[in-house]
Amino acid sequence: MIKKITYFCTNKSVFMQIRVVLTSFICFLFFTIPTISWSQSGHLKGQILDQGNGESLIGATVFLVETQKGEVTDFDGNYDIGSIKYGTYSVITSYVGYVSDTSTIQIGSDVTVHNVSLTVESMLLHEVTISAQAEGQIAAVNRQISDENIKNVVSAKRIQEVPDANAAETLGRLSGVSLVRSGGEGSKVSIRGLAPVFNKIQIEGIKMASTGEADRSTDLSMISPYMLETIELSKAAMAENEGDAIGGSVNFVLRSAPDDPTFDVLLQTGYANYKKRFNNQKIVIGGSKRTIGKKFGIFAQMDLDQRDRSSNSVNINYINRTNLLDSFPISMGSLSVRDIDLNVKRAGATVVMDYKMKDGAIKLSNFGSLIHKNEANQYELFNPFYNTHSYGLSQSNNNLIIYNSTLKIEKKIKNLSLDGGVTFAFSQYNAPENTNFYATETNAFTPAGTLASNPDSLFSNSRNDLTKAIVQQVDKSKTLTKEGEKGAYINFLLPLTLSKNIHMKFKFGGKYKVLNKSYNVDFDKIPVAQSGHGSKFVKASIGSLDFITSSVSSDATTLPYDIFTVPYSKLNFDNGNFVLQDKPSIDNINQFLGVAKDYYFIDYVPSLKDDYNGEEKYSAIFAQPVINFGKKFMFIPGVRVESSTTSYQGVRGNNTLQNWDVGYSHIDTTITNKNQFVLPMIHFRYKMNNWSDIRLAYTHTLARPNFNVIVPKWDISLNSVVWNDPFLVPSLSKNYDAYLSFYSNKLGLLTLGSFYKSIDNLIYNSGNTVIDSIDIERYGFPQNLVGTPISKIVNNSTPAVIYGFEIEWQTRFWYLDNFLNKFILNINYTQTFSDVSYDRTVLKQEFLQEPPYVRLVEEVSPYKERLLFQPRNIFNVTLGYENKGWTARLSYLYQNNIFSSPNFFTQLRGATAAYSRFDVNLSKKLPWKGFEVLANFNNLNSAYERDILISNGNPIKQQYYGMTIDLGIRYRLK
Repeated sequence: MIKKITYFCTNKSVFMQIRVVLTSFICFLFFTIPTISWSQSGHLKGQILDQGNGESLIGATVFLVETQKGEVTDFDGNYDIGSIKYGTYSVITSYVGYVSDTSTIQIGSDVTVHNVSLTVESMLLHEVTISAQAEGQIAAVNRQISDENIKNVVSAKRIQEVPDANAAETLGRLSGVSLVRSGGEGSKVSIRGLAPVFNKIQIEGIKMASTGEADRSTDLSMISPYMLETIELSKAAMAENEGDAIGGSVNFVLRSAPDDPTFDVLLQTGYANYKKRFNNQKIVIGGSKRTIGKKFGIFAQMDLDQRDRSSNSVNINYINRTNLLDSFPISMGSLSVRDIDLNVKRAGATVVMDYKMKDGAIKLSNFGSLIHKNEANQYELFNPFYNTHSYGLSQSNNNLIIYNSTLKIEKKIKNLSLDGGVTFAFSQYNAPENTNFYATETNAFTPAGTLASNPDSLFSNSRNDLTKAIVQQVDKSKTLTKEGEKGAYINFLLPLTLSKNIHMKFKFGGKYKVLNKSYNVDFDKIPVAQSGHGSKFVKASIGSLDFITSSVSSDATTLPYDIFTVPYSKLNFDNGNFVLQDKPSIDNINQFLGVAKDYYFIDYVPSLKDDYNGEEKYSAIFAQPVINFGKKFMFIPGVRVESSTTSYQGVRGNNTLQNWDVGYSHIDTTITNKNQFVLPMIHFRYKMNNWSDIRLAYTHTLARPNFNVIVPKWDISLNSVVWNDPFLVPSLSKNYDAYLSFYSNKLGLLTLGSFYKSIDNLIYNSGNTVIDSIDIERYGFPQNLVGTPISKIVNNSTPAVIYGFEIEWQTRFWYLDNFLNKFILNINYTQTFSDVSYDRTVLKQEFLQEPPYVRLVEEVSPYKERLLFQPRNIFNVTLGYENKGWTARLSYLYQNNIFSSPNFFTQLRGATAAYSRFDVNLSKKLPWKGFEVLANFNNLNSAYERDILISNGNPIKQQYYGMTIDLGIRYRLK
């Protein structure tokens, strides 16, 4: 049975606002275009190059003094200034780090070509060749200075000369960015203290598909730095960008073919210290070429990578066993210790083809990646609250596929420029068989152990008696998550001269896309320790497996855990503070699972209750004039109107109507939800002089609810209801940014920035409540559920606030007359603060004089805390050196106090401990042209990642992965 509901969540004034925007735009064109001078005029175009190596300079500024009109060069170093009256002009070409050029040119025809080659200033002072790291820094500085938006840029030279393990690690060195790591490898980014789901990840300007079933975040570990031309981190949205970027947006620009052929081969091997294995491998092969008069270009690259990402981890849950609210003794609820053996294999491919035509270009970009993870996880779970100690082994093999493809067309028709394209993004996570085996020891602690408040007390009072542990269950599951998004967009740009000193580029356009998402899980199990079916399986195992037959009697109905272990010295974590007992034998357990394949049966509830599929349709239009008042002022007002329709099918079931092993009573329900938003954006830049400017921005952005909270599902059990709210609305943020920048050839770029965000409708778990008659009417719950406890995900009625400041300095010391002139320095510091009011709902019993005599009453207790993932401090230092064929980079990261564990009780809240990490990258050019050797030392100081209780410093979470060393040889034909 399928139930369908349509729900409209619309702002009544939205359509009126859209009409006003469109009417204003038409009126603007109607009244403005006739004022444009139609006298004889021409174009000034050309290319700005580095005189030393002939490479394009991206972000160079070309300025006509008499008209006060300027332009910035694109990725090929090209510029085009239109609507210039015939006459003689002075043209100033500037690029920080280079000597500016002033030329006199004559505009007397439709197109005038003016190419300029600039010289690095340090080459005038010293007869030296500028280093690749310095070129990369100069390029990044100029891109940041010349861009209309507030952003950080990582240039091609920096990415290619001293590459990180993956793109996430490169992002982690930028101001305001902290990383979420897995096995020591950066996988997701938190920008300005906002969780990964609040940030947008793009390739070639197109959003990547999310890589999990629950939230909208994307795993970046599959993005190889060798395929990238540029990384752009935008911190203030513009009307031309999609609005779902409260924290910020990251855009990875793929490499394309330069004029000259290239070829790049890297062979690398490495050592992982935690498991003491020398089995890390990496192969990169790529190249490019241009043909047909250099009009058609193709760049192709393949990456093969194998990494040992093994680690150990500890997770501790603390509880309040009393009814006290303020001061109470902290108790341990549970503790898990895991030894994770994880091997990651990646295969990636990039193909970029482009064709340059007169006044335009066509570009087809393709990126695909496959990640295969093979994991064996030995774990122990201590549960003093229930006086149990569990031992287990979980194993998984899973694959993640991600693919992005974009076909872009750029065309210029007289003064009107347009760019458009069609896009496709896809991801699939497939875990065909995850197995889990576990045993439980009861009466596992002394009385003192059941009341333990810290790990030392727990371990000293644990019995650790493997002979008393009984195998409880084996289970297996398979999951499949798919996401595909198809889209199309078109943008227009019309330059207008309003007066001698006022010039404008009017941008407008629209986008449409459709996203399809599905998730399916199947769960099978055998309750080994239970009579009936479990006993039959035990008998079959005794009769077929020698290691069991020799250890237990033929009439046994249960199996002791110790027969599945092998002699093994106890594994100590953190200098012996945490301990694992004897190791489970993977061979013995896999033989056991081999017999189990004939005895599994489906567990209907977990196999059905979380399945979903759905569709999201998105459309948007925007208008964004960029108005320049001479050389000093830039004003960018804009507005974006976004509309989305979500339609998801989920499962609404009742598992109290039958046994868990014979079925699941449910209804497949589809709910359609619509919303629209008008997002105003205002940017302002004032250049105080040639070496400083101030930028201000006021923007509106949003974050749509995660998939797992809007699927229309509920699961009714005996005493409670697990429920999703499909009517949650997106969080909407009002953002304020202010940046002051100083730049010169000697100073480099010094930036002081601050930001403030006020987020409405933040989504969070408010705790337990009870179903009332209003819920019955609004959400359609069965009438008999009135008074039943339910956990709710809600939109916060109180705005959340996050604010902070950033300081960044990028410089090089070329002007010094000593060895320091070979050094390049990047340094940044970020401090953030946040304030969120959460409503925590607690259920209390109220006694009555008549039936039902007892009822549950809600008691709402608001409390204030920080946003999850919000750090206090982030500090990065990168020191580069290049001389006589040697290239070196030392990177230091410090981050502290990232809020990680919210809780109503102040004593139970957690944050990360201080984390410091050193990385070193070395390379040396060999005597043979194009060859070099590489050495990378990651996490040189073998840092732990730790979470602790803020109240007393007790550990909550800990992960250790050790140091890795990579050695390689590379050949590059540039």
